Amino acid sequence: MKLTTKDRVQQAALSLFARKGYEATGIRDIAQDAGITVASLYGHMSNKEELLISIMENGLVRLRDSSIEAMRDEVDPVEQLAILVRLHVWTHAKRRQSAIVVDTEIRSLTGDRLEYILTLRDEYERIWRDVIRRGALEGLLDVLEPKLATFAILEMCTGISHWYRPDGELDLPYVTDVFVDAALGLTRARRNGKPMRVSDVSYLDPEPIFARVESRLVADSSLGGGVS
Repeated sequence: MKLTTKDRVQQAALSLFARKGYEATGIRDIAQDAGITVASLYGHMSNKEELLISIMENGLVRLRDSSIEAMRDEVDPVEQLAILVRLHVWTHAKRRQSAIVVDTEIRSLTGDRLEYILTLRDEYERIWRDVIRRGALEGLLDVLEPKLATFAILEMCTGISHWYRPDGELDLPYVTDVFVDAALGLTRARRNGKPMRVSDVSYLDPEPIFARVESRLVADSSLGGGVS
């Protein structure tokens, strides 16, 4: 499908922000990569920060909503934790550029826009904290501080966007299994008194879940859309 000019602008900004960084990317760089003039570019945005907000909003809303949908029919907190890890790792490997921008360029935001993105990030992190806290309360997870455990696992999983390559030695399903296993170990997940491994939890394919959410959100005019 042929991209619209708006999509080309967003894709150019995404690629440049991920590769060069937001501050080092100029308006002329974006226009050149999108194949349009600077004057035409301003017909699709008011300023560069607007593009950054669109990328970050899309990335965080997709993560949040995909997580909620993936856990909709699962109540066991250990299974939910495995779902969250799989989805986060898959997304950060498949949508590397978006993940890098979302995870590193919050430093470039100010004022109300910064507060808005922080709110979206906090909503996503709260999903993780609630799952880990409930697992601890039910005696299925053994963590001293759910909030810190959440940060530790998210930091571990987020790093994949900086090193994973689809043509590398390890395929993504195996990598997600390794990360799920590590998260279960970090939280000392147990069932019937026995430590749990990745083989003890159900497998989830994140792709169709993410695709369904993405289709809905692209059709939602409240989001920028088109950025992956």
